[in-house]
Amino acid sequence: MLSHSRGIVQDAVSLKMIGVLAVPRFNIGDRVQLVGDIARFYHCTVGVIIDGVNYPASVLNQYRVRLADEVEGTFFDFQLESLSQIIARVIFDSADTPKSKGHRGSVPERHIRLLGRDVDIHLKIMTTPHRTIIGQVLAGTQPVAKALVTVLVQNEIANTTITDDLGEFRWPGLAGEVGIEIFTPGRRILVPLTV
Repeated sequence: MLSHSRGIVQDAVSLKMIGVLAVPRFNIGDRVQLVGDIARFYHCTVGVIIDGVNYPASVLNQYRVRLADEVEGTFFDFQLESLSQIIARVIFDSADTPKSKGHRGSVPERHIRLLGRDVDIHLKIMTTPHRTIIGQVLAGTQPVAKALVTVLVQNEIANTTITDDLGEFRWPGLAGEVGIEIFTPGRRILVPLTV
């Protein structure tokens, strides 16, 4: 136990010497959202942790975040949150639709529509010449610009892109079991998919 007669600085030095360190809440690559008063100063509030600073004598950790609009900033951990993930529901999948009589050959495209927390996700999977996913993210009828779209392979981050002003994104060269995570302000939606 630390003595009350010593100063705060001496106590912090003693804690450092016995190996008590602040525990980071986030890791590099985590997708986060700005929260609290700081969020109102930024046009885009979702981003990716690109660096973390852990000061042993500090109660607060700082993280460098690249927001979806390419703005970078340093934030304390209480200014960031990672939302819980929800699974999108499949509303339509052309692969599950019965083919009409007289239809021959394979269809070169697969269309999927998903819904999760009032976010509508449209996917088109093209099989020729390479498997490519083209997608659009909508909130109602409005496109969601600057959403983070992350491809997960075996639950590990493979790559992250950003939706354009029409809410569209494109992923070439995907195959097998993948997850697509859509991160918008207030929503973190997982789309499990077999390509």
